[in-house]
Amino acid sequence: MLDRSESANWELDGMGNSTRSRIPKVLILSHNPLSKNQSNGKTIYSMLKYIPKENLAQVYLTTDIPDFDLCNNYFQIDDFDILRKLFYGKEFGRSVKSKDISEQIHFKEEVRNSLILNIIRHTKGPLFNIFRDSLWMIIGYREKLLRQFIMDFNPDILFFQSSGNVFSFRIAQWIIRVFKLGLIMETTDDYLGKKLTINPLFWILNNRLNAEYRMISKRASMIIVISEEMKREYSKKFYSNYYVAMNSVKIENRLIDYREEHCDSLRILFSGNIELNRWKTILLLSKTIEKIEFIKIELDIYTLSNISRYVKSKFARMKKTRFHKAVDAEKLVDIRDNSDIMLHVESFDFRSRYITRFSISTKISEYLASGKPILAIGPANVESIRYLKREKVAEVVTYPSEKDIENSIRRLMSAGHRIELGQKGIVLAHENHNIERVACDISNAINDATSIIINAK
Repeated sequence: MLDRSESANWELDGMGNSTRSRIPKVLILSHNPLSKNQSNGKTIYSMLKYIPKENLAQVYLTTDIPDFDLCNNYFQIDDFDILRKLFYGKEFGRSVKSKDISEQIHFKEEVRNSLILNIIRHTKGPLFNIFRDSLWMIIGYREKLLRQFIMDFNPDILFFQSSGNVFSFRIAQWIIRVFKLGLIMETTDDYLGKKLTINPLFWILNNRLNAEYRMISKRASMIIVISEEMKREYSKKFYSNYYVAMNSVKIENRLIDYREEHCDSLRILFSGNIELNRWKTILLLSKTIEKIEFIKIELDIYTLSNISRYVKSKFARMKKTRFHKAVDAEKLVDIRDNSDIMLHVESFDFRSRYITRFSISTKISEYLASGKPILAIGPANVESIRYLKREKVAEVVTYPSEKDIENSIRRLMSAGHRIELGQKGIVLAHENHNIERVACDISNAINDATSIIINAK
C-alpha cells in the first residue's frame, strides 16, 4: 500500500481553501450511496463537499443508484449478494462504474416491484433484523473484490454513517482494523434507545446495537450527530467527541414579494421521505384540505419513497392531493419557487416518534433556505417539530387535529405572515445550516484524525 506520510499536510482555512499540500483520501461506508436527492446520501455529501471526488470512494450496502457527479469510485454489496453467496457459494459484490447505471436502474425497478420484497418491507421488525444480521455475519462480507477495492483506493480514514443494523458496524470495525484507518462516524436517526415493549427480540437487537456502538465509538475521532438533544443523550451513554451538524445547504438570500395581503389559493409542497408512517400525517392534512372551501388548496408530494398500493388506496379520494415522481435537486428548486408553503411532517405513532425523536429532517434546511413559510405537523417531542416551534420559523401543529391544521392554514393566508416566517427561516438557515461552515469543520476534523493515525505508527 502507498505511504500515507503526506496525508497530514492538508488543512482548510475559514473559506474552505486548502492550505497544505495533500488532501486525505476518505473511504465512506453507508447503506445509501452519495446522492443529490436521497436524504442520507445527500447529507454525507454535504459534509464532505470539500474533499475532491478523486479523493472519495464509497462502499454502500443497498440497491440504490450512486451519483457519479459526486464520486467516481463505488463498491456495492447488498442483501441479494449475501443470498446469492448462500445459494451458489460464490463471492459477489462489485465495483460500480457510470457505464453500469442502466443495468442498475433495471435491477432497482425489479426490486421495487417485487411482491415478496414488498411484503417483507411492511412486516420487518426485530426478528427480520436479527435474521438479516445473522446472514451477513455467517455468510461473510470480507470478499476478495472488496479487499482489493479498498487496497487499490488506499484510504487514510473511514467515514461511517451508522444504522440500525449490527452487520454494518461489524464491517466498519473490520475495515478500520485491517486497513489501520482513522474513523469519523455520523449518526442520523436513533436506533439505540429503549422503548416500552415486552418483545424479547427487540431487547436482544437493542443490546447488540448498543454494544456495537459503544465499541466503535471508542475508535472514533469524532461522532457527528444531528441535534443538541442527541448529543446530550449519547454523551451520557457512549464515550466520544461529539459534533452537532444539522443538515446543511448552500444559502442564497431571497426576498419573497407577495403583492396581495390575502390570497385566494395556496400550493403546498412536500418533498421528502414518507416512510416511518409520515404518510399518515400527510393523509390527515389531505383530508383536512378536502373539507376546506374558504380557499383553493393544492398539495403536491414529491418522494423517493416506495408508495405501496395500500398507501395509494388511502389517498385515492383525495382530489386536491397529487403524488409526483421524484425529480433532481435543480428541478426541485424551481418547484419550491412556484409553491407557497413547504410542508414538514412527522408521524404521531409511538414507534416512529421514538425513532425520529432526535432527528432534524434533511429537507428542513432546504425549506428554511428557500425563503418560503413552513407548515409543520407532528408530535411536540420530536426534535424537528420542537426545533421549528422553538425558533418560531413555522406554523406548527402538534396534535393530530383537523381543526388545528385548518387554523394554521387560515393564518398562512396572510401574505405578511408568510413573508415574516420565510425571512426568519433564511436567518436561521445562515446560523445553523450553512454548508460551508459544516463542511469546513468536518474536513479539518478528517485532517486531524489522519494526523493522529500517522503519528501513532
